[in-house]
Amino acid sequence: MEELAKMAISLPPLGKKETWVKHDDRYWYFDKPGGPKVNMKRWGGGIPLLLSGPGAERLIADNASDEKLGIFGLVSPSMQIDLTLENRKSINIDVGDHTPDAQGFYVKLRKSRDVYTVHESWYHVLERLVLDPPYPDPDEKPKPVDPQVQARIKKEAETASANRERGDNFRLKYKDKSGVKELESGLLYRVIKKGSGPVPTLDDTVKVLYTGRLIDDTIFDSTKDGEAITFRLDGIIRGWREALQLMKEGGHWEIVIPPELGYGRKGSGGSIGANETLVFEIELLEIM
Repeated sequence: MEELAKMAISLPPLGKKETWVKHDDRYWYFDKPGGPKVNMKRWGGGIPLLLSGPGAERLIADNASDEKLGIFGLVSPSMQIDLTLENRKSINIDVGDHTPDAQGFYVKLRKSRDVYTVHESWYHVLERLVLDPPYPDPDEKPKPVDPQVQARIKKEAETASANRERGDNFRLKYKDKSGVKELESGLLYRVIKKGSGPVPTLDDTVKVLYTGRLIDDTIFDSTKDGEAITFRLDGIIRGWREALQLMKEGGHWEIVIPPELGYGRKGSGGSIGANETLVFEIELLEIM
């Protein structure tokens, strides 16, 4: 998942809500005027839980009716979670009632009618963030901030923001090119050659030729001397997985991958920076 930038947890039956936001120094703060820094010792696993999602254990109801949503407590949720990612997209989760065995809760994405269950511990960890917010300990002395570390964090944040803006502008212009199509995820692609063979699945291993470059045309990776490489689809970045599962064997595409489908804020090595938009030409030679 792309990194979180803001998150809010509300408990509608109790009329309580807390919101936190990540600042440029990469620390979390309470989202209110003069909001203090989150006490990470009291965070109780909250960020890891929210980053990993609700960890749905099993599907209970597919496209549930209003009546079923009411039975599961999802018409009037007991908890609502609103996550904003660094790419400005949002994830909204509703939590309903206990399962009959009291070992879990019913959950769904707010715009979906598919209902899942999660373990009850997931709910209670997040509930505590609202009922007992992780405010800083007034007796704890703040650690001195290393100026060099602070400067590095600031520079990294500025670079990530600049890369994001340049990539957004590049993709807006690329979309206007003839033959370019966009997937719901934000992936852009242009078919150079259609191909006529089968389409790979996530479990397949494929043989490809490719060239990867940044939006300034800097090549950061390619198959050398026309020597193809092979790999499984389930072991590559999401942008590649999405594209290859639409390509026919023998096809040749150009794809443009937004950072959330690539390497995100972490980048990759020294050649792909934080929040970089990536451009690939891919030839799908063979499904193994």
